[in-house]
Amino acid sequence: MRHPFRAPEYRALAATALQAAGASSLPHVQAKHEQAARTWSELADAEDARMAARAQTPPSGV
Repeated sequence: MRHPFRAPEYRALAATALQAAGASSLPHVQAKHEQAARTWSELADAEDARMAARAQTPPSGV
């Protein structure tokens, strides 16, 4: 079964986390949101890499 492409969703979550970081006045809360944004961005990048690899893999003979 193929999984849906979720990079746009992950990037939207990263943007939301960055907005929350910018709106926070507490340094530890800001850092938490920045870390969440980095994690969502890394997931989006991994999803892009997965899709690129899938595009280069010929379909199986199923």
